[in-house]
Amino acid sequence: MGEPELLTRQRQALRAFRQAVAETTRQEKEATKRVEAVAVKARDDAQAHISQAQGWLEEARGALNTGREALERLNLVHLLKKKVAAPGLKPGVDAAAELKRSAATAGRAATSVEQGVQALQQWREARARRRKRMIAIAVTATLACVIAGIVGFNQLAPAWRYARAVTALEASQWEMARQGFTALGDYRDAPTMASETYYREVVQALETGEWEKAREALQQIPSHPDASTLLSESHYRPAVAALEAGQWGTARNRLQALVSLDSNYDSNYKDAQTLLRESYYRPAMQAFNAAAWEEARVELGALIVLDPEYKDTQTLLRESYYRPAMQALDAGAWEEARVELGDLIALDPEYKDTQTLLRESYYRPATQRLDAGEWDAARSALEPLLLIDEEYENAQTLLRESYYQPAVEAIQSREWARAAALILQLRHIESTYRDVDDLIASHDPLRQALVALYPELWQEPRAVVEHITLAGHTDSVNTVAFSPDGLTLISGANDRTVRMWRVHDGALERTHRWYSHTANTITLSPSGDIIALESSDHTVMLRWVSGATHLSTLEGHENSVNSVAFGADGTTLASGSDDKTVRLWRLSDGMLLRTFAGHAGGVESVAFSPDGLTLASGSRDRLVRLWQVADGSHLHTLDGHSDGVRSVAFSPDGAVLASGSSDGTVQLWQVSEEALLRTLKPSSIVGSMAFSPDSTTLAVGTVDGTVSLWRVSDGRLLHTLEGHTGAVNSVAFSPNGATLASGSEDNTARLWTVR
Repeated sequence: MGEPELLTRQRQALRAFRQAVAETTRQEKEATKRVEAVAVKARDDAQAHISQAQGWLEEARGALNTGREALERLNLVHLLKKKVAAPGLKPGVDAAAELKRSAATAGRAATSVEQGVQALQQWREARARRRKRMIAIAVTATLACVIAGIVGFNQLAPAWRYARAVTALEASQWEMARQGFTALGDYRDAPTMASETYYREVVQALETGEWEKAREALQQIPSHPDASTLLSESHYRPAVAALEAGQWGTARNRLQALVSLDSNYDSNYKDAQTLLRESYYRPAMQAFNAAAWEEARVELGALIVLDPEYKDTQTLLRESYYRPAMQALDAGAWEEARVELGDLIALDPEYKDTQTLLRESYYRPATQRLDAGEWDAARSALEPLLLIDEEYENAQTLLRESYYQPAVEAIQSREWARAAALILQLRHIESTYRDVDDLIASHDPLRQALVALYPELWQEPRAVVEHITLAGHTDSVNTVAFSPDGLTLISGANDRTVRMWRVHDGALERTHRWYSHTANTITLSPSGDIIALESSDHTVMLRWVSGATHLSTLEGHENSVNSVAFGADGTTLASGSDDKTVRLWRLSDGMLLRTFAGHAGGVESVAFSPDGLTLASGSRDRLVRLWQVADGSHLHTLDGHSDGVRSVAFSPDGAVLASGSSDGTVQLWQVSEEALLRTLKPSSIVGSMAFSPDSTTLAVGTVDGTVSLWRVSDGRLLHTLEGHTGAVNSVAFSPNGATLASGSEDNTARLWTVR
């Protein structure tokens, strides 16, 4: 049955019900009027009859009284009859007749009263009958309407429920409307309207700023045509509001959520990508304008990761280093200026006059210190400057003067040893500076002091004694190396410093720092002027030892770099990594020449043979592999250790290869025959090894803090050097073999004199 017909029948039923009610009301009113009329008439009749009866009753009473009087008279007559005679009998007879008439009148009055009572009773019974008839008519009409309504409701219930759900929807009663439409099943467009309840709820929530509520409702209608737009708006609107309020974190969270929506939605909604960038750019600008440089860098760095080319971000990042560097220079905060400039140079070596400013950060304090007679401080400032730029203004002259002027003072005060030490340093820079030769020739005590200054360093070794402890590093010392002339020891540590020590007395000559790279280990070139930083970020960074000038970054490994070795000619570098490969690099341009692959574990150590033709690598796979440098071919595999190989080293004559392992042994291999010569057993796990220049002695540093010396020819333990309190990471012989250096995790380096 169609909806129009159902509606028609419903209207008809309602109309019939109304008509029945109206008819019942009309009949009840008419019956009431009739009953009231009958009642009024009956009342009037009754009153009339009562009045008449009362009149008759009064008459009866009067007659009765008369009768009584007559009776009394009759009695009197009767009495007199006995005495007198019968002449008085007639009045008594008349009185009796009157009494009879009064009695008749009283009977008629009683009859009238009885008739009035009967009429009233009949009226009451008629009224009751009419009421029963009216109630029956009303009940019948009501039942008819109810039956018609039930029939119509059963036929019209879906339409009624639909209309009720629509009313709830218009009143924003979402849950009631939703339940109503859901209960209707497939009736008309009920499923669509059920979806509409969520849609309108979402729209209302967006208008009132209830973002989470909007997103929850949207989850119920993922296929709605506007779902994508509304979901985007639920992130976009609060993001815009947060941006305007300076709530950068909230804005980013909303925008990140918006741009990371899956493919079903629009991740490029409106200007969301731009706003996301603004959520970094605006706070960066605020911090920048407030001179909060570190805060600005954090924001700019994150923005550059997101979009390196956004607005002037790159320039602002550079300025966040440049401006505080300028401020620090103007304030005489030289170290602070160098830190800022060093980071800026690592970022962009050619930015503005950064290179000049870096040089000034050394030159200006050097000039101040020299003018104040603070010679050591002047040299500390000048030496890194000279490593950066030997020709910068008159820095070379200032450096020479920092030795010459105190030397002249020492001669004048007859401090011959001090004067000799200063002149030796000066002659190392320039042998004929000013009148130095004349000063030596004219002062015999000075000449004797020069001859006697370093005799111990060149005697034949007979014993080993601790020479001196070099303290100053604040973190583990990873490497030690001697300068080519043997007068200086260079140490590198995890505290991001390289320190240069005077060998004969252990004095710290200078310290160089770097700031922008965290290294796992540090390796110095044979010349001592280049430092290689091996990092867990899979790279090797090359710098001058000053830490100021960045040479190059070697990128290519896929895991942490554990070890590097410089080629003997200084043109190549090999690196071993946890990616199980060894890579060969050209130092001049950082080009990767070749990759050596074959190890099954991370490579812990690499070493070049003295002739540079062979490369050895030790790995956690327990093996030592030998490679042909020229073409990268694999030559030999040396298998003898029971645990990972931590260190490898060639003897200077190239005849022996030493391998140190976590199994606590050192194995000496004859390179030409690939044969194991002998096994040494130091006191603990091997950390580092070094051969003496004559190839006769092997120094082994171990994790228990000791250094042991072994005779290569027969494997005899010669000496055990104790003193370190942490693992020994590096050992090195001086060029003449007279001094041994060790670097440890106890943050110190030690010099041992071999006599």
